[in-house]
Amino acid sequence: MQTKGNNTAKRRATVLLLSGAALLAVFLLSFSLGRYGVPVVQVIRILFHKAWASVGLDRVLPMTVTWTAEMETVVINIRLPRIAMAALVGCALSAAGATFQGVFRNPMASPDILGASSGAAFGAALAILLGLSSRLITAAAFAGSITTVVLVFLIAKRAPGIPVVNLVNSRISRSIPSCLIDVATVGRLAAAHFRERGFTHTAFFSMEWMYGREMQLSGFATAWGNGNVRKWIWPEAAEGKTINNQAAMVKWIRTTLADAPKPVATLCANSYNAVTLLNACLDMGLSVPDEVAILSANYDPAFCDCQAVPISGVEIDSRRQAKEAAALLDRLIDRQRAVRPPTGAAPVVGQSPRDRRDGRRYDSTHIVIPPTRIVIQRSTDVLATENPILRQSFQFIRENLSRPFGAAEIATHLAIPRIRLDRLFALELKRSAGAEIMRQRIARAKQMLLESDATLAAIAADTGFCHASYLISSFKKAVGTTPRRYRIMNARPTAG
Repeated sequence: MQTKGNNTAKRRATVLLLSGAALLAVFLLSFSLGRYGVPVVQVIRILFHKAWASVGLDRVLPMTVTWTAEMETVVINIRLPRIAMAALVGCALSAAGATFQGVFRNPMASPDILGASSGAAFGAALAILLGLSSRLITAAAFAGSITTVVLVFLIAKRAPGIPVVNLVNSRISRSIPSCLIDVATVGRLAAAHFRERGFTHTAFFSMEWMYGREMQLSGFATAWGNGNVRKWIWPEAAEGKTINNQAAMVKWIRTTLADAPKPVATLCANSYNAVTLLNACLDMGLSVPDEVAILSANYDPAFCDCQAVPISGVEIDSRRQAKEAAALLDRLIDRQRAVRPPTGAAPVVGQSPRDRRDGRRYDSTHIVIPPTRIVIQRSTDVLATENPILRQSFQFIRENLSRPFGAAEIATHLAIPRIRLDRLFALELKRSAGAEIMRQRIARAKQMLLESDATLAAIAADTGFCHASYLISSFKKAVGTTPRRYRIMNARPTAG
């Protein structure tokens, strides 16, 4: 541990030294560049001469002037103030950024959080509207920024402990009320979905790592069986060295996919991760879902529906989360108004210091919103098998569901005897090729019933049934209810 600490200290010292050297080099080089060039050696001589003369040493040890008066004017009167101001502004910006990030404990914090940027913009705009000079415009921007921050501080000081409801899955204090999506259940749903499709190899893919991802993986791995889920996590693979290197990440994804056993079912941390993995598969010529099945941990139509292979995803009830969070916040505000001891009252026993703000009490209230369902699309709509003939059969069925065909046409397409095809289906799936065709037709009909307003005649035509009556009879036989009844029973609540 001590050796590791020493190495870290040495690395930091090296970085500081290199940064200082780079700053000094840029500082001197800036004097030389420009319309009127000044050699670096002369820049050093001029600056040293001015520093030497400022303490009166030029009288004792006079320096030989090897530069022109124009050079000295350019370096001292023009470029030195500008370069010094640029360096000071850069230092101030970095210090302000570090302060914001430290106070808010967030590496993404910026001046916008306290309204400093907006206040500066307002002050500058007001000065421009009044026709003030450029110096007064700058002063007005600064004054607007400072005024905004002061107002935020005064408001926060007069009303401490304003109720807050957290909506983000993170390692938050248990004293903060929250309304969160049950991401562990998302993982469990994914495991059940993959198990229904006969997969034996699974993986969890994430391009970033945080508490919410950890909970997703925990639920997924526990439901599937700990130790049997491959972890495709880029921050761990990159070891912090090239985490922001896009080319290195793409190379790692391709290597990981090439080495993975096939078929493999992958739960992606979100829709963007799922799209990235899908594009890598398509670039490598891997079949989705026959070789790599992809499921997004959150179903985002903007990402999932617009791909060459539409991506399945776990549907998150964001509308319910927003309503529950608003109701929780309303209850907290009412409780804050009701429970307000007189000034000077002692804190309630058992409260944490975070709760003891002006004698007000904030109960830790946590609401968990379960996911609704899995939206099944082509990226997971497959039965896992290592047999290439069955994989090609599934792909042929999916691509031709909109027209009538049978097992004989599948066998002709694959150039194998019909009897061999029937034996493969019976041996591995325990059903005939015709039964698998009907299963996929019914599954497509279910999806259209829930996700579109298409008529039964249109659904029948799109799923290969000759007419709507044949769809109704086949659907009722397979599902136990009519298509119309199924649509009503599983209809999603409308907005509002």
